[in-house]
Amino acid sequence: MKKVLFFLGAACLFTVFSSFKAVPPATVIDQHIDFTGPFGFFNPCNGEFVVADGTIGDDLHVVINNNRVNLSEHESGHLSGTGDQGNGYEVNVNAQLTENGISLQNGAVTLTEVVSEEFISKGGAPNFVVKITEKITINANGTITVDRTNFTTECRG
Repeated sequence: MKKVLFFLGAACLFTVFSSFKAVPPATVIDQHIDFTGPFGFFNPCNGEFVVADGTIGDDLHVVINNNRVNLSEHESGHLSGTGDQGNGYEVNVNAQLTENGISLQNGAVTLTEVVSEEFISKGGAPNFVVKITEKITINANGTITVDRTNFTTECRG
């Protein structure tokens, strides 16, 4: 009797599970790109234009699952340069970007970005920090429903 119930139960489970369609695996894309200088920037604290060399690494991670796409990107790097007033600079770059819920059917998307850049003077020029936070939401009709950006620059020294 136990054998009959076991086989009957196994047959039921097989029938139930075989009726489910297999979910295709998610597509995952990981990519690293290095961006090499020179890069130019402007010191808003003293009006100096600076050219810096170095590499900014960009790591991209994308997951496509059914009709949705999630993306995250991280940039980091260290640059060195000299300004047109003769001041040396060291620059630290750190940026994080996410785009979640991109629908391949209707195009709705939310983008969030956080950037922090630290510019350290080796000379008499003031150091400064740039911070950017941004959130944008676009609905399925292509209308921007949220657009918030906070951009700050702080002079130090």
